[in-house]
Amino acid sequence: MSNPPESAVFSPFFPVLKTATCCLFHKQNLLIGKNETGYYLPTWSDVLQQELFPSRYWCLGDDQQQTFYALESIEQKEVTAGMDWVHLRALLPVLTSEQLEMAGRAYQIILWNQQHRFCGRCGTPMQELENERVKFCPACQHRCYPRISPAVIMLIYRDRHLLLSRSPHHTKGMMTVQAGFVEAGESLEQALHREIQEEVGLRVKNVRYFGSQSWPFPNSLMIAFTAEYASGELNINHNELETAAWFDAKQLPEHLPPKLSIAYRLIDNFIHQF
Repeated sequence: MSNPPESAVFSPFFPVLKTATCCLFHKQNLLIGKNETGYYLPTWSDVLQQELFPSRYWCLGDDQQQTFYALESIEQKEVTAGMDWVHLRALLPVLTSEQLEMAGRAYQIILWNQQHRFCGRCGTPMQELENERVKFCPACQHRCYPRISPAVIMLIYRDRHLLLSRSPHHTKGMMTVQAGFVEAGESLEQALHREIQEEVGLRVKNVRYFGSQSWPFPNSLMIAFTAEYASGELNINHNELETAAWFDAKQLPEHLPPKLSIAYRLIDNFIHQF
């Protein structure tokens, strides 16, 4: 078996356990294992047995039972039976919520490191600190933390009907709830009302917080709400959406968001009221 390259680095700096769970990515493809019980994230020992040595790796922490690592591979080498490279989005139907949470966190940390190798203020190569997840510029002292993009996502309802739509970047045929990024200077509530007005021309009331979810495509924090229809006629902005329509709670389209997504949880919570 080969040895890991001497250039491999990670942060924080402490020994890697062979039993540690690893999220190894080549671009957006995740190394995943499959056995008779389902899909699993490989251990560090599994990765080494495949002779896959990451160019960089970072500790993500532990849950008192196991330690988790994010690993970046500069090449996608062939792997043996029982292992495969799969695009993270394609794994949404088969991962558990815990696996998605860890893989999503790993992907965001890797992407952050790829995009912040040099200081955005003075161009100096950035350094990593041992006791904090931050990129630090030794020349101008600039600090750069992992990027998180807040987005509001909302289920709009009218009696026993809910509004579903599809944007051009969604999976073909999928209908889902409204969503949009929060702009600079906006509160979550302001962003919600603006997005609804911009995309479908409606006004809402009785806005209620529902929950939140980290969503790694690429670095979103989805903050979910429910909102009751107040007034207005459906007026679709075709620069934002392909289509939008009201659906009865018991007559939904066939293709809905992945079950692990907070969009699906919003829909599922609503329809179980009827």
